[in-house]
Amino acid sequence: MAIVAKPQLRKSAAVAARRPAPTAKTAPQRPAWRPRLAAVAAGQLEGRTRGLTAWYRGVVAELRKVTWPTREETIKLSTLVIAISVVVGLFLGTADAIFARLIELLLR
Repeated sequence: MAIVAKPQLRKSAAVAARRPAPTAKTAPQRPAWRPRLAAVAAGQLEGRTRGLTAWYRGVVAELRKVTWPTREETIKLSTLVIAISVVVGLFLGTADAIFARLIELLLR
């Protein structure tokens, strides 16, 4: 089976038509009497929570795609990991004891 990259899709003309055309005019200025600090703070808070909720929804969506192991598979694989860890630990402990004894004999 060959892996083929999908071509990038271009935006349709309908989407481009909905967007206003860029103009050389500057944005209208806000009145000086309007409290800008509260608006800026609210906008920053809204942006942060929007990002957080989008991240959370993405995490939940990805977790729904996960194929979770059954209880039997979990027990079997956990037992295997513990057994291999014990065997490797015994091997390394034995090798360490042998090398420690050899160094002790060499340094006498």
